[in-house]
Amino acid sequence: ARTHTHMTAMAAADMEASAYAALEARLGHAWARPWLLRAALVHSSFQAETSPSGTQSLLAWLGDAALQSITTDELVARYGASGARPPAQLTVTRSLITSRAGCARHARALGLGGLGPGRLVCTGDSFRALGMDLSTGMLGECFEAVLGSVYLDGGRGAARDAFLRLDPFPATIAEVPGIYAALMVQKKL
Repeated sequence: ARTHTHMTAMAAADMEASAYAALEARLGHAWARPWLLRAALVHSSFQAETSPSGTQSLLAWLGDAALQSITTDELVARYGASGARPPAQLTVTRSLITSRAGCARHARALGLGGLGPGRLVCTGDSFRALGMDLSTGMLGECFEAVLGSVYLDGGRGAARDAFLRLDPFPATIAEVPGIYAALMVQKKL
C-alpha cells in the first residue's frame, strides 16, 4: 500500500510539474522563483484551511496595477497616440480587457480553470467537495495574481511580454464602439 501511495504522489508531482511547465510556455516566462507562481495559484479558500497567509491577494493587487499600466500603455501606442480615438473609448476598451470578466477570459486562455487533475489553482476542501469550477471572480483574481508573480519575478517587461502573448487587444478599436455605445446608454439610465 505504501508503494502505491508513493507512486500516486510521484505521478501527481509529475502532473503538477508538467502543468506548471505548460503555463510557463504559454506565458513565455520561466520563474526564477517558482514559489511566486505557486503562491499565485493558492486561493484564499485553501489558505483559510491551511494558513492565514494572504499572498495570492497581494499578488493579485500587484498584478492588477501592472495590468492597468501595461494595458494603458499599449492602448495609447496602438490607438491613441494619433488622437484618432477619444479617451472615453480607450477607457472602455481598457475596462473590457482589465475587468474581472476580462481577467477570467485571460485565465481560461492560460488553462487555469477547469476541474480534475491538472487543475493548477488550489482551493479549499469544501470548495473542491462541491465539484465546482472556479467562478469568474476567482479566475480573474487568479490571473491578476499570476501576472503579479511574473512582475515580481521578472519585472515589468516580463509581465508585459507575458500579457501580450495572450493577444488581449481587439484587432481594431472599431470592434469596441458598439459596446462603448451600450455602456454610454447604461450610464444615462
